[in-house]
Amino acid sequence: ILNLDFNKKFGTKLKSVQFAGTSEALTAVLGGHVDVLSVRVSEVLQSIKDGQLKAVAVTTKDRDPKLPNIPTIKEATGTEIINYTVRGVGAPKGLDPQVLAKLQAAAEKAMKNPDHIKKLEDMGLRLTYMSGPDFKKSLVTEKENILSYKDVLGW
Repeated sequence: ILNLDFNKKFGTKLKSVQFAGTSEALTAVLGGHVDVLSVRVSEVLQSIKDGQLKAVAVTTKDRDPKLPNIPTIKEATGTEIINYTVRGVGAPKGLDPQVLAKLQAAAEKAMKNPDHIKKLEDMGLRLTYMSGPDFKKSLVTEKENILSYKDVLGW
C-alpha cells in the first residue's frame, strides 16, 4: 500500500517488486536493481549505520528514536503518510469471557513490561500497546484505507 500512497499523493509511478524477504530486497537495492526500499527500521538499521543505505524518511507519525536525524514523511514533504507493521493477539469468537479477560490482562502486562520494551527498543523495534477495542478500531481504519485503492488495484 505504501507505493500506492506515494503514487496517489505525490504523482509518482512506483511499482512494487516482491521479494522472499528483507535480505533479498536489501541486496537488490544495494546492487542497484531497485531504487527504493521500504522495510522496518530494525531490519536495515545496521546497513544505515554502516553507510551502505541512506535513510530518506520514516513512515511513522513521529521520528524513530534509533534514527533521530531522519525526518518523517510529513516533515520531509508536508504530506503525511503513515505505514508500519501491526501485530495483534486474537482469540476465537465466543471465547469464555473469563478466559478472554485473563488473556487480555496477560497481553497488556507483557506489552507494558519495561524489560520487554527495552529489549524491543534495543532491537530497533517500537511498541505501541492497544486494548482490544482500540486495536479493532485501528484494523477497521486500515481496512478502509486499503479499500480506498480498489480502483487502482482493479477490485
